[in-house]
Amino acid sequence: MRASRVALAAILLAASLMAPPQAHAVTVSIAPADTTVSPGDGFTLRVVVDAISDLKAFSLIHAFDSSRLQFLGATPGEVLTRSPNPFAFFVTPDMAPADSALVDAAHLLGSGSGSGVMVFLRFKALALGTSPIDCALADLRDTFNVPTAPARVSGIVRIVGPTPARRVTWGALRKYLR
Repeated sequence: MRASRVALAAILLAASLMAPPQAHAVTVSIAPADTTVSPGDGFTLRVVVDAISDLKAFSLIHAFDSSRLQFLGATPGEVLTRSPNPFAFFVTPDMAPADSALVDAAHLLGSGSGSGVMVFLRFKALALGTSPIDCALADLRDTFNVPTAPARVSGIVRIVGPTPARRVTWGALRKYLR
């Protein structure tokens, strides 16, 4: 009986040492979190991750108001490009709904670590108003394909028109300077 308990304890200890390490929670956020643009402006938002120890692959979906913003594309950030190893990067706007941007990426050899920009998202402002940029999905995987459940921080884009100004003569302004 005692021998079987010792054997069971040894098996459990070996299994715990061989199990893949648990992924720690990180934060995926939009930077800048509050952006102001004018209609017709093109602009870029960064999707950033704080310090992560092992990032093999990720899948991101960001939702936005398609009546206010048009998704133009995405490019990889330094989380993928700082390593000399190859990576795969896919943007699938045709498969995603018109009001979302889907990005999939993976390190083909090795993995990445640290903090930085995961993706640069490019948009064009279409109409006055506000549009949230909500992170609908952030699936981060480590080398052992263990998912990390990151905290997700959304952003907002404000599309504003020109500010009306009153015409004032120099004489009227000069009286305020005295």
